[in-house]
Amino acid sequence: MSDYVGTRVGVPLTAFAIGAAVGAGIALLYAPRSGQETRQLLARRSRDVKERLRGAADATRDAIHDQWQKQPTTS
Repeated sequence: MSDYVGTRVGVPLTAFAIGAAVGAGIALLYAPRSGQETRQLLARRSRDVKERLRGAADATRDAIHDQWQKQPTTS
């Protein structure tokens, strides 16, 4: 039974991955920018995303820490 479930999930997942790769390749072929401009744009956007994720992680950590400090101690 587990083989059947794996097959049901694996085929669509593989098809999605192949479609995503083909779509990315076509997008690069028709990109309005040069390769260097595209790389710079991707680098800048990935830095922005990294900074936003870091900020969200810090805010989450601080919120968890605050909640942890509010918990009554049982001694």
